[in-house]
Amino acid sequence: ILLSFRDIHELHLAKQEKEAANLRFMHAVNSFYDAIYELDFDTGTITGWKAAERDLRSSMQEAKWPKWADNFQNIHEDYRNKAKETLSWNAMKQAFTSGSTEVSLDIPIMGGDGNYRWYSIQAQLLGNTRSMLAMVYIKNIDATKKEEERKKEALRDALALAEQSNSAKSDFFSRMSHDIRTPMNAILGMSQIAQMNLREPERIADCLDKINVSVKFLLSLINDVLDMSKIESGKM
Repeated sequence: ILLSFRDIHELHLAKQEKEAANLRFMHAVNSFYDAIYELDFDTGTITGWKAAERDLRSSMQEAKWPKWADNFQNIHEDYRNKAKETLSWNAMKQAFTSGSTEVSLDIPIMGGDGNYRWYSIQAQLLGNTRSMLAMVYIKNIDATKKEEERKKEALRDALALAEQSNSAKSDFFSRMSHDIRTPMNAILGMSQIAQMNLREPERIADCLDKINVSVKFLLSLINDVLDMSKIESGKM
């Protein structure tokens, strides 16, 4: 009988650390995704690594991906055709056979409560395997989608307000140009009349009075325009 003794303490610690790292990795993945499945396209089977949440499970008919993916009755009708073209069993298999390593799609799926929620579904082909295997990751992105839509709506409102403001400015300057021409024409007209009546002091004085009134009115218009510019530039 030959007995041999070897110190494997470091190997044992390394194995424990590897197992702990794998557990941390699995915990991180499980925390990020709402459901994880493994699809075997050669046998047509599915393995659930993480069960879907209740509302999603009722619509997917868990462990029956081929049936759900070829039915799509719980997907919103506006996205149903796109889902069939991307996520059906045959569509994914054809995509992977053609050289793609990943297919993904964001779609609204009806839950058990009858309400639609946005989910991101991503399928990745596993390499170095004898059969065609793919991992499917499903994540609830409903809150993110709604926040994006809220921001888009805010941008649309801001654009509409800017266009309305621009239209108001154009209308304002159109009216202002007319108002400015009025005193300018009076000034020019009175100046010409005064030049033609240089020997009539009363006539000249009348023209100068009217020119003075027109100049004051024109100055008030210019001040209004300058004040508006200061308000818009934040100086007033």
